[in-house]
Amino acid sequence: MVQNLGWGYGIAEQTNPKSENQSPRLIVSPNPFRGKTEIRYEIPDKKVIGSQQSVASIKIFDPTGRLVKSFSDLHNSGHSVCWFGDDDLNRKVSEGIYFVRLKTNGFELTEKVILMI
Repeated sequence: MVQNLGWGYGIAEQTNPKSENQSPRLIVSPNPFRGKTEIRYEIPDKKVIGSQQSVASIKIFDPTGRLVKSFSDLHNSGHSVCWFGDDDLNRKVSEGIYFVRLKTNGFELTEKVILMI
């Protein structure tokens, strides 16, 4: 898009904020981590009836596919959970690669996270 930039004309990058919010987002930070990482997620606002909300789950798996940690009944947009490198029984897991999966209403995203001890 050609646009007046104030000091002349040039090419400006244009983004469509509506299209950026149409799919869920999953951000794990810091990554790699020691001790604690924040898992931020955004679920797109669909046109829902009444007080219905998207319900999501975040599950953490080891490389063999074994479920390590589960965060269930999460609700839409702009929230986060913290993972302290433990399993559902609050036992510390070994260092290595894990997979964080966000699942909601037909959407599924997976991010790799590295736990360092």
